[in-house]
Amino acid sequence: MAFTGTSTVTQTSDITSLVITDTSSYSSEAQGTFSGRRIYLFKVDATTLIPDGNPTAYIDFPFSFGASITITGVLNTDYSLSVNVVWLSNAPQPGSIYTATEVVTFLNYINDFLYGKVQQLAANTTLVNATNWYNSLTKVYNEKENATQATLFDDQFAAQSAINRAFNLINHESLFF
Repeated sequence: MAFTGTSTVTQTSDITSLVITDTSSYSSEAQGTFSGRRIYLFKVDATTLIPDGNPTAYIDFPFSFGASITITGVLNTDYSLSVNVVWLSNAPQPGSIYTATEVVTFLNYINDFLYGKVQQLAANTTLVNATNWYNSLTKVYNEKENATQATLFDDQFAAQSAINRAFNLINHESLFF
C-alpha cells in the first residue's frame, strides 16, 4: 500500500496563528523513512506567507514537533491560502503521494468587524433603516459568504477577491457606514 500524506489546517483563538496537523497514516511507510516535512503557505499571488525571521519560503515541520505545528503571527489580515505540506522521503515508494494541498480561507478579521456592526445595531436599532449603513453591512456579509463558497470549490482566487472586496468596504468605513 502506498503512502498518502494528509493534513488539516485550523485557526487558533489567537487569530494571527494557525495549526497544521499531520493526519497521515504511517502504516505503509514509517516516519523513520522521512527526513522531515515542509509547509508552504501560498498567497493568491504565488508568494509565500512565512513568520518573521524565517529564512526560507517554507516552514520546517520536523517530526520531533509531533503531529501538529502552530505557526504564530502570520495572519495579520484575512487570507485565502493554498496550504501545501510536503513529506521528504528518504526512499520514495512508487504510487506514494508526498504532498497535500488544501485551499483554506481565514475570515476572523471580517467576522470581528461584522460582530462590531451587530453590536452597533443592537445599541441603535434605527440603523436598520439607514439604507447605506445596512446595505454596506449586507455587502460585507455577502463577501464573507462568497469567500466561504469559493473555498468549498478550492477557488483561492475567487475567495481572496471576495476578501479584498470586503476589506475595501471595511477600510473605507467612513464612506459606507
